[in-house]
This record gives sequence, C-alpha cells and structure tokens, in this order.
Amino acid sequence: DRTFLEHLNVNLQYLLRVVTAYRNPSRIPDPLTRDVAVQADLITNELDPVQHSFSLRVSDRWLNETLEAEVVGLLSVQRFGWALRPRVTYALSDHWRAAVGADVFGGDARSFLGNLRDNTTAFVELRWSY
Repeated sequence: DRTFLEHLNVNLQYLLRVVTAYRNPSRIPDPLTRDVAVQADLITNELDPVQHSFSLRVSDRWLNETLEAEVVGLLSVQRFGWALRPRVTYALSDHWRAAVGADVFGGDARSFLGNLRDNTTAFVELRWSY
C-alpha cells in the first residue's frame, strides 16, 4: 500500500488460499457424480487445493477531494479468472454522494470468476449520510 503525490493510492496484495481436506473431483469414477462434484467445486471455488491470486487497487482524488476514481482488480493465477470494479464517486455536498461503476467478471469458464461472467453489471448509486 503506497500513496504517491497527494492522493494517488496504489495497493497490491498477494492472496494464498489453501483448501483443507481437498478431494479431486476428476478422480470420481462415475461420470454423473463427477460432473456434479466439479460443478459444486466450481461454485464454491474449490477446484484447486492451493490458489494464488493478486489484487490491485488504484485510486485518486481531485477537485478538493470531491471527485474520486478507483479501479480494483483481482486475478486468479490457477485458472486465469479475473474481476474488475471501476468506480467514480462525486461528493455533491457534505451529505450526498453519487457514484457510477461496474463489476466485470471474466476469464476461463472453468474458473470461479470466469463462471460469474454472466453476472457482470453496472451500477449507479446515490448515498445520503448524516
């Protein structure tokens, strides 16, 4: 995590995930049971016993810190799944903030994040705080 200039922030992280009691679904002899087990492991992100990933967040602020833009990304090394979340937020006043952004998923269809590809979405947010 490092801040450059006055407001440019860069955060890079390495993530390690170990699935305890891992059982390889491809070793199941019955094809129907194997397919169900593979789909269940895909949904729960347990297809690999050890998973390596990287996350990166870059953000900056302008206009007296009323405008903020950020991009957050995640890359899974084993199956090359990825996710991106670009977002722009503007402080309309001390109490109101407006934001626009997206959640974009992609990669190998047999990856947890690639399997979420159809869940890619855009959003608009209006927030009031007191």
